[in-house]
Amino acid sequence: MVEGHVPADQVHGLEAELPELTGGEGVLETAFDHHRPATTPRTRRRTDHNPVHREEYLLHAHRRV
Repeated sequence: MVEGHVPADQVHGLEAELPELTGGEGVLETAFDHHRPATTPRTRRRTDHNPVHREEYLLHAHRRV
């Protein structure tokens, strides 16, 4: 048995790797322990068109329909 703390954003990756790491015999049990505020804000690039740029957004939104 191994116990430890894993950040919530890394649990999915661990779940995906667990079968290979354990020869398919590993079991992962998780439970929320505590909340720790992020030290730096997380940012990510938009994956769609920005509605703030109305003309561009409507042009691409219209093409999806």
